[in-house]
Amino acid sequence: MVISLPVRLFLLGIFCVIFSLGTPLSLDEIHNLLVSGDPAQKKQASTALFNMGFVQLLQSSLSPDGIMRAAAISCLSSLADPRALPTLVRVAVTDPYADSRQEAVNALGKLVEEIPAVGKDIFQTLQNLRVNSTDTNLRWFSTNALGMLGQRDVVPEIHNVLKLTDQPDVAWQGLVSLARVPTQGTALLAYELVMHPEVSSRWGCLYAVSTGICALITRHSLSNSFFLRLTSPSKH
Repeated sequence: MVISLPVRLFLLGIFCVIFSLGTPLSLDEIHNLLVSGDPAQKKQASTALFNMGFVQLLQSSLSPDGIMRAAAISCLSSLADPRALPTLVRVAVTDPYADSRQEAVNALGKLVEEIPAVGKDIFQTLQNLRVNSTDTNLRWFSTNALGMLGQRDVVPEIHNVLKLTDQPDVAWQGLVSLARVPTQGTALLAYELVMHPEVSSRWGCLYAVSTGICALITRHSLSNSFFLRLTSPSKH
């Protein structure tokens, strides 16, 4: 049987498309890229792990390798699936690898943000981590998560961090938490941070305003100048 030239070209095109898609990465390949790959390869590995689905992520959270556990927890964080709650609490409290613990507590905060009802199940865990952990980042993530649960006693701690930080992700996290527990001090702090040189921090202020602080800003006659600041280019 002779295959005509158009058919051969069509089949060649199909082959090229399939080849360009590549084959799925194995867990060993994902691990190797996470350990020694460049930033683009690490992102590729994380995406491949995420695409393996919820069950595999739970299994990978039990990996003997800390880097793989941290990557799996980071992926679970993106899912915001309440079924992951026991795993996140276990890792946050008992995992020996600092990055895994931090990813787990950060994931708990995101889960609380998406599904506030889970907060009652993890309040005491977060409170213990906030008070007892020797890991500064872990305490910060725990404090933020408690802020998202509406715990007003953490507001002064978040205020103090935001007054000193030059990290846009920290400013964003704190402002998102403070939006759940609006106070006059938070309104004034958001008013100052709205001129932060990093755009993500300014967006954090906008988020805080849109989800609870707006009434306080209006009450203290700051609304006009606040929004002028928000829409003006940074002068820093």
